[in-house]
Amino acid sequence: MGAAIPAGSVSITVTDFKIVDAKILMKQVPQYANTMKEVIANNGEISPQKVALVKTTIRNESAEAKIVHLEMVQLESRSWGNGIEPFTFESINNSNGVAVKVPPGKTETYQLSYQLFDFQFYSKQAWDSVEKRPFDLVLSTYPVMNIVSLQD
Repeated sequence: MGAAIPAGSVSITVTDFKIVDAKILMKQVPQYANTMKEVIANNGEISPQKVALVKTTIRNESAEAKIVHLEMVQLESRSWGNGIEPFTFESINNSNGVAVKVPPGKTETYQLSYQLFDFQFYSKQAWDSVEKRPFDLVLSTYPVMNIVSLQD
């Protein structure tokens, strides 16, 4: 965490990582609360969930705007893995998608968001201590493997 990972003329730096209870995030981010209320209204109550937030900065070193496809960035922990959750990402970042446009010579900050559900973990104890697990952010695996360890 903290080192810039180059990806062509763009570099990505992870600056913070935390896991929060979804109910707390709903109180802090009104747009996220509205999104979750719609999900519950359409599907009924959902399993207990937490949201992993990975704060990143994306720097465009080129002379032209770049589109960065964040939907390909995965969060992994041992045998668990998940892709970015687009509705949460859009709510938190006030964006219209997970492919973001970074102006030339600029640095933009985004919170990547990943949902974790209790049923994805093998026991109540594993769920209750999920924040203590080692997590990695997988930026790419081919042709170059770029993985950022999110441990302090």
